Formats: sequence, structure tokens, C-alpha cells
Amino acid sequence: TIQFVAIVFNPRVCAIEILAGTPPAPTLASLSTTSAPAGASVPVTLTGTNLNSDLVINAGPKITVSNVTVVSPTQVTATFTVASTATSGTAANVTITTAGGATAPLTFTVQ
Repeated sequence: TIQFVAIVFNPRVCAIEILAGTPPAPTLASLSTTSAPAGASVPVTLTGTNLNSDLVINAGPKITVSNVTVVSPTQVTATFTVASTATSGTAANVTITTAGGATAPLTFTVQ
């Protein structure tokens, strides 16, 4: 959005103010790896849309996310480390959050 703004209430002197619009909401379509045993670290490729460099991946309790790399607007890679104290069979909701919002969750299971 572009808006003309009068400077110091003088209608003859104007500036252009560019207002950023709301970025599109991200989506999460798939995880390349959907499970791992307790104590393991696994590489995961997350595929979706509107994935930008300003994002947060949440994999729930007892799963740490590191080495996050935005490959493209549709792909992110990361390492998921499952705590050794995680209970087998536990399902975690994985989401990505950007300035545009949060994705619907996908499931990552502790084996």
C-alpha cells in the first residue's frame, strides 16, 4: 500500500510512505521424516508454501529443532533431536510460524 502523507501539516510538501502488507500465511504439506527413536537426531525436510527466512519451527515438547535452513519459499531443512527421556509412541505437532501466521500441524512420532 502506498500512502501520501503531508509533512508538518503543509499540504504542498508530501512524502511517500510505503506500508508493508500482511505476508501470506504459510502452509506445511509434508515432513520427509515423521518419526525417530528417543535420543536420536534426524534430518527433516519440511515442504509447504510461503516459507521465508523469518520463521520458527515448533516440534513440541522433548524435540529440539536446530540447523534450520530455508532452501526456498517451499522447502526448509532442519535437524530434530528427540530427548532421551521422550516416551515411545508420543505424537508431537510440528508447526511453522511466520509473520503471516502459523501452519496447521503435522505429526512427528517418537518411536
